[in-house]
Amino acid sequence: MRSAEEKSKLKPYSPFQAVFDWWHEVRDRWQRMHDLDGMSSDDVARMASDCGMTSEDLRRIAKEPNGTVELLYRRLEALHLKPEDVRSVSPLLLRDLERTCAMCADKVRCKSDMDQTADPVGWESYCPNSGTLRTLA
Repeated sequence: MRSAEEKSKLKPYSPFQAVFDWWHEVRDRWQRMHDLDGMSSDDVARMASDCGMTSEDLRRIAKEPNGTVELLYRRLEALHLKPEDVRSVSPLLLRDLERTCAMCADKVRCKSDMDQTADPVGWESYCPNSGTLRTLA
């Protein structure tokens, strides 16, 4: 349940805005896929390797909606952690958390839960990053 202060910060969200946002998200995904499709398999593999993942992982993440990293950063904030602090300790750890979050099958549930409260009960049961995040917290 949102507090009165949180509710007062919310802006009205029109149906038009929802359609507009959806269209931009879909267009961005198409553009990412188009960009990858225009690259040689060696270039995609090199880019994926630079990100610490496979070509298949990179293609899968490119298909995902925008805001995936936002979910991780919201979870970090709820645990009183900052992405820059995690990055300063281990850039590869933050990258792995981001990759795992991007490939998670429960993003809709995660977003819905976090929209309700910053620290939803039971998030550890579906979050593939929960063990690492709890260790960091």
